[in-house]
Amino acid sequence: MTQNPPRPCSRCGIPVAPGQRFCSNCGATVDISAADPTAHAEDSGQGAQVHDMSTERGAPPPTAYGSAAPIHDMSTVSATPPPPPETYAQNPPTPLYSSYQPPVQNPQQGFQPTPAFAQPPMKDSSKSVLGQLGCGVGIVILLIVLVCGAGTFVLYKFVTSTSTNATQPGSSTSQNGNSTNNANVTPTPAPVVTTQIGSTIAYKSVDVTIISVQQSTSFSDDSSTSNSPYVIRLQLKEHNSSANNVAIYYSDAARLLLPDGTTVTPANTSSDLGSIPQATDHTGWLDFPLSTNVKPEQLSLQLGTNTEAKIKIPLTARADLSQYKTKTATPNTKIQYAGLTWTVTSATISMSAAGTQVDAGKRFLTLTLKVDNSTSQGFTAYYGNYIRLQAGGTTVSPDSSTNFPTSFAAQSTGTTGTVIFIVPDNTSSFTLILLAQPNSSPAISQASTTFQIP
Repeated sequence: MTQNPPRPCSRCGIPVAPGQRFCSNCGATVDISAADPTAHAEDSGQGAQVHDMSTERGAPPPTAYGSAAPIHDMSTVSATPPPPPETYAQNPPTPLYSSYQPPVQNPQQGFQPTPAFAQPPMKDSSKSVLGQLGCGVGIVILLIVLVCGAGTFVLYKFVTSTSTNATQPGSSTSQNGNSTNNANVTPTPAPVVTTQIGSTIAYKSVDVTIISVQQSTSFSDDSSTSNSPYVIRLQLKEHNSSANNVAIYYSDAARLLLPDGTTVTPANTSSDLGSIPQATDHTGWLDFPLSTNVKPEQLSLQLGTNTEAKIKIPLTARADLSQYKTKTATPNTKIQYAGLTWTVTSATISMSAAGTQVDAGKRFLTLTLKVDNSTSQGFTAYYGNYIRLQAGGTTVSPDSSTNFPTSFAAQSTGTTGTVIFIVPDNTSSFTLILLAQPNSSPAISQASTTFQIP
């Protein structure tokens, strides 16, 4: 079997193993035809030469740029028996090309390889690749975050719009394939909590009774408080026992007092309240919106405008309202004036009279007088000209709401009338004065009487 010897590299001269296409030292391409005896022989025009392997060990290697290396006859080598083992021990075989020295090349004849130390260092492309991968991963993560954020926002808007449409009037929902119109659907209010009160107070000559207090989030018959978290409803009864038609404007006169001293204006009043003809009864409600839930016992109803004497009614059962109650006395004191007998049959202190609420810091004093004329002549005079009342250090004339007769017939008895005065608050001792009339004929002297209201 014929074996091909190693051949030198055409660039650097280092031996190249048979069949190797590239030099392991410089990476140059190796001419395979140099190892093919037939091709080499054809190129040189000579027949193949077979050399004796016994003489081959001392033969010098072929030159890098000389003639082609001789072709060995592998059949001769194979026919020659190997030497005995003793011969190897004494004369070990000399390795093939052991004395080989690379030929010195002429710088002008061939390519001079660049020394390894002079070659530029190769750029580490792994760092560039890792950098590109890191940048790409960052971009991918950013895109994922943006997509997730956009998806979350769209889902949130969808859920909120769906829930809003489900509760707004005019929206529709689908249940089991059936569409339901919510145009007339209203939110279910919280259960109504009712507290019985039963307190009665006189305001503008009308007895106002707080029947009960109701608490809820809304009431179906009052849409004005639908946006309030809580609503306090006062059930009221009005009784007008006076001889006058009375109008109460609750939007001006009614306030709900909170524990911190702030006030709440009623949001709405039932149509049954406010206009009370004489000798009639009405029932209805007042609604007050609240931002927080407050217990009724912490609240009070205030009646009275900014200029009027105010009434504060705690929203509890059996509240003490004695300071606002009407006080009445029956002095039955008599005065002789102009030949007539004047008797103070009753005296009343109150905060309202004749459908009017008294001013702040004042009270109404209503006197009922009985006049007996036993003379043969009638008496005619305007009450505002001769009737006065002294309360403390103040002397006042009758109020315009007074309804008192201006004449008393001769031989008449039991004629009655009322005279109303506005007096300072917290006054209990009074003096009724009938002024002198010096220019009348005959002349009339002044007369007075004193009485008290405990």
